[in-house]
Amino acid sequence: KPDEILCKNCLNLMNHVYSKDLPGSEYKKLYACSLYEGPIRTAILSWKDHNDIECDTPFSKVISSLTYTVIANHKQKENTKYTTISGNISHCIDRKSNKTLQNNDSEIIIIPMPSSKKSLHNRGRKHIIPLAKAIESTLNLHKIKSRVCCAIRMNKNVSNKSVQTSGIKGRLARSANAFIVTKNLVENRKVIIVDDIVTTGSTMSNCTNALKKSGATVIAGFALAITTSKIH
Repeated sequence: KPDEILCKNCLNLMNHVYSKDLPGSEYKKLYACSLYEGPIRTAILSWKDHNDIECDTPFSKVISSLTYTVIANHKQKENTKYTTISGNISHCIDRKSNKTLQNNDSEIIIIPMPSSKKSLHNRGRKHIIPLAKAIESTLNLHKIKSRVCCAIRMNKNVSNKSVQTSGIKGRLARSANAFIVTKNLVENRKVIIVDDIVTTGSTMSNCTNALKKSGATVIAGFALAITTSKIH
């Protein structure tokens, strides 16, 4: 719509909690704000590949809200289980208590999913960083100590975009040895992974495995959108 970054209808499509299994993570899940289809797919691709950086603001807001919601619920030991959709994000936190969470756990390291060198060159920016920074601000605002750390990078021999690699086998082959971790930045630390789109989930899974091999505890993964065939 004219003079809109994202209209109310589009924002409402991103105000949900979708999930998929993420083996090896503490919460056993990765979470997404929306389905990767229709106007949301168009908006994400415009932001990601066509420099529509105005979307940094609304995308940062929805993913930081999602991340805090999930972590807050787990810290409060609520029995909330997210499968497919667990309702509107704003309804997932018990607002009656209005209590600030205590920082009894160690600092959470927020790791942006890296892009290939070719993708970085084409985009001219690290598009996941604003999302990660927004999550950092939101968690710290609620007394959950956290910071962004680019502790993982793509193997220089991996160049294809995940969404352009066809088939599960192709994506598995692409991401199996795709990640190089700076071990001293994550060893014995709790981390979360932030990405834009989850397709098969193999990239997030292999990123989790690489971090675990370096001594990190992966809490969960978070993304803007997930393909409909991958939720359950």
